Amino acid sequence: MTTTIDFERGALALVLLAAVWVIAVRSTLPRTKRRHFDWIAVGSVASLLPTLCGFPEDRALLAPSLGLATLLGCSMSFVIREWRQPSVSRRRKVLLASCCAFSVLHLVVSPLRIPGRCLDENSRAQGELAAVRSVAFSSPDAQDVLVLNSPNWLVGQIGGSVVRPPSSEPGRWWLLSMTQSEHWLKRTGPRRFELCSVGTAFDVHYFRDPNRNPLKRGDEFAQLGLRVRVLESIRGWPTKIEVDLDRTLEDPALVMVSHVRGQLRVIEPPSLHESIRIPSPGGL
Repeated sequence: MTTTIDFERGALALVLLAAVWVIAVRSTLPRTKRRHFDWIAVGSVASLLPTLCGFPEDRALLAPSLGLATLLGCSMSFVIREWRQPSVSRRRKVLLASCCAFSVLHLVVSPLRIPGRCLDENSRAQGELAAVRSVAFSSPDAQDVLVLNSPNWLVGQIGGSVVRPPSSEPGRWWLLSMTQSEHWLKRTGPRRFELCSVGTAFDVHYFRDPNRNPLKRGDEFAQLGLRVRVLESIRGWPTKIEVDLDRTLEDPALVMVSHVRGQLRVIEPPSLHESIRIPSPGGL
């Protein structure tokens, strides 16, 4: 709790400091240009609001970056103008130093960090890929992988086309859920089971978009070798589904996996009419 409060205070202090600095830079502009600067600053801040609804990816931050580019240009212009002045007040010296630091940070430091960051990301992705492969294809007979739940981008969004080892036989890669909640799995037949998401609905965009076509009880959708039927739903989003496979759950070519507490793990199928709890993914 204390760590969260300290982080929030630090973030608020940083925002206030940035606001004071932006106002200071604005005061150095000619009066005719301040109105344009104001509109760009307001638009940049307002464009951050949609990113609060999801993960702030690079594409979502493109519009705010345009406003930041304007601020960077104003800072550099101020630095060039003040550098030529024979005498500068103490207040403007402080602003000049901050503008120089801002320019160096974005024009020198950031570009130099790009190669190292790319190498780090590639190394992390390769390590994660190897870890997923070691679990999903731990058995020599493994051919088809059924992902019960995984919000991990490598498992959920890319899937078997990348994770599957080049030496393995062609197979199928099914994905049922991409949420951060825990699940309950109840076996109802040799090749059939129910999967329930606790506290939230399934993310089923890979089957059908509930925003455009709400799902209700009894709706079915299928992939090759797998059929899903909606048992319960809330506002068009399923919370409990029934899965029917084209083989038994004990088939050696089939591996069921799920992310549990930050790691992908093999889920052993329960006995007939028994249920198992699949903890929340966590740590992703």
